[in-house]
Amino acid sequence: MIDQSGPSKNNTGGKYDQGGLTFLLLSIFFAVFFSLLLFVVSSPQLKKLTRFERTLMTTLSEYADELDGAGLYERTSREIYGLLDRYSGYAPRERFEQVAEEFSGSYAGIGVTIISRPNGLLVTSVNENGPSQPAGLLPGDVIIKADSLSLVGRTTRQASLTLRGKSGEHVAVTLLRPVGSAHLAIIDSISSASALPFDTLTFDIKRGTVPLRHVNFAGITKNNTLYIKLEDFGSGAMDQFKRVFDSLREVQPDYRGVLIDLRGNPGGLLSEALELTDFFLEEDILILGKKGRSRWSRHEAFSSGDDESAGAPLLILVDRSSASASEIMAGSLKFASRARLVGDTTFGKGLVQEYNRFADGSASRLSTARYYFAGERYLNQPGAEKVDSGSGIAPDYYYEFSDGNRFVRQLGAQLLFIPFAARYQGWIISSFESGGYRDVIVEFENFAGLSGFTYESAVMTRARNLHLVSSMGGLDRESMRVTSEILRQAEVVEKNMFSLEGERIIRRLARLAYQRRDGDRASFVAVGLHDDPDIEYCERLLLDSLAAGR
Repeated sequence: MIDQSGPSKNNTGGKYDQGGLTFLLLSIFFAVFFSLLLFVVSSPQLKKLTRFERTLMTTLSEYADELDGAGLYERTSREIYGLLDRYSGYAPRERFEQVAEEFSGSYAGIGVTIISRPNGLLVTSVNENGPSQPAGLLPGDVIIKADSLSLVGRTTRQASLTLRGKSGEHVAVTLLRPVGSAHLAIIDSISSASALPFDTLTFDIKRGTVPLRHVNFAGITKNNTLYIKLEDFGSGAMDQFKRVFDSLREVQPDYRGVLIDLRGNPGGLLSEALELTDFFLEEDILILGKKGRSRWSRHEAFSSGDDESAGAPLLILVDRSSASASEIMAGSLKFASRARLVGDTTFGKGLVQEYNRFADGSASRLSTARYYFAGERYLNQPGAEKVDSGSGIAPDYYYEFSDGNRFVRQLGAQLLFIPFAARYQGWIISSFESGGYRDVIVEFENFAGLSGFTYESAVMTRARNLHLVSSMGGLDRESMRVTSEILRQAEVVEKNMFSLEGERIIRRLARLAYQRRDGDRASFVAVGLHDDPDIEYCERLLLDSLAAGR
């Protein structure tokens, strides 16, 4: 008969009795404990860390004067992070919560994008799925108060925290709206753009959950190519991309190729980048490798299924601001010979960051590994001291996009397009549609001057320097004449920059005017899709490669 009560104290039967089991567990514990102790004692690094901790604790407890422990910790932390790459650092609780919110794919707020300006917060865009659009807010509005709290002088981040809140809560938003006009009549008494008239309006907005938009613009070109602009790789980017891709394919099943625009895309979640890359690859192709300090931190991700685009020709638009997850997608598809890149060399961020949260809600952000592609091509080479940006990924076709124009970019950086388009949207749209936009450009130049805009091109700087050197160098009369003529010609070009770049300027203004009147997607169809020179150039490259069988 089998004893089902379990082993007794005297039952050895090939099994350990209770005392033997206890002895075995204690033996294992002490073996592990003394091994760890030996490692700690013999490790120079751990010895120094122990000494550092004792120094800190002794200083706080024994120093003659009382010290601010929190302040000492903050300063010490900054010193430590200062020795690391620029992507590693300390995130206070509020900042970490904001990052976690962004990674979640939505946030609770009013659904606007803002930039801090001297007179308030300039609204640069209004989320079409957020509470602000039905309430009536428009791009170009300047928010000055939330309830009774003035937002003038606050940073963009401070104001964002104020405007956000719990879903369902109400906030009274007071703003300045530019007084519209059929055209701009600059009068002599106005000495600056800030003196132009505004209406003061107040809107009651009920905060709600605002989904983050990852795909703002998409459509089908005149030659039946699918175009998709991916803004970032935040949570839900893959789902939005696939929905847009499937809807375009349903409208045009015989599409000839795909243009994916990653210009200005700063990256986001690694998981989203891997899924999006996998979307265009056949099975078992290396997407990305990750290598850290230890042998256990090396991982490789391979494609898992069929190419869902059925091998359609693929071109990816990139620039210097395409970073991190953007480079993962672009690099993986390039080195897998699945896509070609057009534009400029990417940013060069191939480092893996991980957050480690502390008990008080703050967190440390550390670079823990480096990414590599097929053939162990690293964006940031291992072993290099404090390398925080690599050489980037070179495109197959170098091309200067319209937004890369230095003059137009500087106008945009000083935020001149948005308020001008807000004030004179009707005039801009009618002028753009008729093709007679010269007067708009002239008045925009006046507006820029009133706003304090100044510009000097690289050509002008070189011409000035050349003329200065020739004046000081005692050159002959003919050489002086030549350098003076070069400077004169450069000045002529400089004075006519608004006219020379008129087509680029009117397109930017028209895009913003349509956006304010009809929304983001409608503005893209009206201005950006069918006659955009950048998209036309990229589509031509794609179709040429298709014709050549590449």
